[in-house]
Amino acid sequence: MAHPKLGASWEGFCIEMILKTLNVPPESFFFWSLHQWGEVDLYWQDHGKNWGIEIKYEDAPQLTRSMKIAVKDLELEHLWVIYPGNAHYSLDQKISVIPLSDFNSSVTSAPKN
Repeated sequence: MAHPKLGASWEGFCIEMILKTLNVPPESFFFWSLHQWGEVDLYWQDHGKNWGIEIKYEDAPQLTRSMKIAVKDLELEHLWVIYPGNAHYSLDQKISVIPLSDFNSSVTSAPKN
């Protein structure tokens, strides 16, 4: 059984790595949450579009109601779900699961106009 604080520690580590990877000022990132409906760990705007990241410490993250609500309500161009695994896969047209190690190449190849 994993330590109860492992998820929070993983999330903090990922956020630090993501902020170093993106060329966006740290004060441009936000946490978004709706009471009892879900959250997005990192939300930002770039090139006139909205982007989001959800961080999960799971073997194979699945599509959740929270993710669907976030994409719709925030009008996200894309939501990346970062996890400690190795595989890339889509959960929806605008939601994909990627390993933290591949975050840089996945985000920099996203279309931004």
